[in-house]
Formats: sequence, C-alpha cells, structure tokens
Amino acid sequence: MLACSAGEKPRAGDVALPEGTGQRAKEWAEGEMTKVRERKELAGQLSAAMQAHGHVPTPIREAMGG
Repeated sequence: MLACSAGEKPRAGDVALPEGTGQRAKEWAEGEMTKVRERKELAGQLSAAMQAHGHVPTPIREAMGG
C-alpha cells in the first residue's frame, strides 16, 4: 500500500486489498443468503404448524420479516 500526502486523493493502484478479500466476501454473501433461505423455511414450517393447531400465524410471519 502506498501512502498519499495529506489532503491528496489516492489514485487507482495506490491501495490494494489483502489477498483473498474477494473470495471471503463471496463466501460471506453466500452464507447470508443461506441464513435468509433457512429463516424463510423456518417461518413456513412454523406457520403451517400454527395453522394445524388452529392459531393465526400472521403475527409470527410479520415478526420474522415475512
């Protein structure tokens, strides 16, 4: 990483990301997408179970973002 003088804007190529940053970002994003998918599945299962027992699942779905 190269330093800039005070008040000087960095130019293209002045700053480099650590090795593997792109891969780590991709893995993080995939993990977040998995969490969202799992949360939606859980909300659906919980909703079905509540309906099967005569309860209204709407407040739970709203609380879980669905």
